Amino acid sequence: MINRKDKPADRAEMLADARRRLLAIVDGIERGEFPPRPHEERICSYCAYPSVCRKDYVGDE
Repeated sequence: MINRKDKPADRAEMLADARRRLLAIVDGIERGEFPPRPHEERICSYCAYPSVCRKDYVGDE
């Protein structure tokens, strides 16, 4: 997270890293690669997208 105490160089590095990560995510989505990856099962209990989730099918494809 960027805060006021960060130096401009640190901010630029963090923003560049965030941009790289975002572009990688977008690239995967454009290729149709966005499998569900819940880190913990409890997260699934309050997810807003259970009707479209494929977590039960991951690995079966």
